[in-house]
Amino acid sequence: MMVEVGFSQSLPDLHRTTALYFGSQTTIQIVLVIKIFGDCRDIITNTSIIALIAALYLRTSTTPLIPTSIISFGTAEPNTSTINYIINKMGVSLGSFIGVGRPDPNNNNNNFPSCNAANLPDYQMSIPGPELFNGVPVNRLPVGFPIAPNTSPAGFLVLIWIFGKFKL
Repeated sequence: MMVEVGFSQSLPDLHRTTALYFGSQTTIQIVLVIKIFGDCRDIITNTSIIALIAALYLRTSTTPLIPTSIISFGTAEPNTSTINYIINKMGVSLGSFIGVGRPDPNNNNNNFPSCNAANLPDYQMSIPGPELFNGVPVNRLPVGFPIAPNTSPAGFLVLIWIFGKFKL
């Protein structure tokens, strides 16, 4: 798994980098891209706010260069050009792009709340275990990791939140 965090790099730069990680010379199965946008001031509350994007790419996807999941997290929604890039240029379906500033179909299409605390269910990204442990010898797999055929694949949740703390 490769985690690429970008502050000075643009989202398009980070998106293009994924193709290098999934090249024929690598065995990387998962790329997690985190884009940190600059903070700004909320003119109503006079507080600092920030937009962040997490994009998960899987080599095993039928479209590995299109993220299987994108979460907008932080306390500010991404700007319109970023949203348009994600949908129109990256090719992400509306259902795979959730989070701050996005409509929540499970809540009458009201926008998702800000990601301002840890352990918020909407801001958990599932990392599939088979891809994460691809190539790991059976005796080195985590205890309880299913290896039998027809067993549900195990996975891990990455909890993402505003302060940039990531937990596996």
